[in-house]
Amino acid sequence: MVASDAPPSDLPVADLEAEFRQDLTDALLRIAPEGFRNRRNEITDKSFFFIAAEDTLKPELISDVKEKIRSMENA
Repeated sequence: MVASDAPPSDLPVADLEAEFRQDLTDALLRIAPEGFRNRRNEITDKSFFFIAAEDTLKPELISDVKEKIRSMENA
């Protein structure tokens, strides 16, 4: 039972975009080799990145990845 003033057609049944993002992140975490313990992922409306490495992920690397994504968006 759902208690809402909204008509049934306005009620969300499932957020497929959120489910897809969660499934994508989960898959990449499972695929990444065990030795790659340092991981970082970021999802926006326009892009997604996932980085995995044995070594520490430095802020400069994250900035470089974000810059490359921005340059591809503007290409």
